[in-house]
Amino acid sequence: YLVSSVSQTNYLSELSSGHKVLGVNCDGKAREIVVGRMKIEVRPLLSIDAVSQSGIPVNVIVQDDWHVRVLGPGGKVLNVTELKPGDKLLGHTAPSGRHVGLPVKESCLEK
Repeated sequence: YLVSSVSQTNYLSELSSGHKVLGVNCDGKAREIVVGRMKIEVRPLLSIDAVSQSGIPVNVIVQDDWHVRVLGPGGKVLNVTELKPGDKLLGHTAPSGRHVGLPVKESCLEK
């Protein structure tokens, strides 16, 4: 999923050039940005399993390549290929489930 506004998410496959999405910095300050190009490729993937500060299990799937980066504490840039168990990452956990990109009151367990 990608956050496209304060209350809307989209699948990456739904995006195209010109689509407006929400960009967020490490301090949580957000602004609208515009997608310049979408490129769909088949690449090796890396599954990152983590637990949020509030105890919520989290899974993120990213491309397994040295140039893909995530943010650590203080906005430190980390290459995903160099992550080690126990590394801390910045992230966001949504307060509710989603259906067609909109928040819904539900309970969802994915396995």
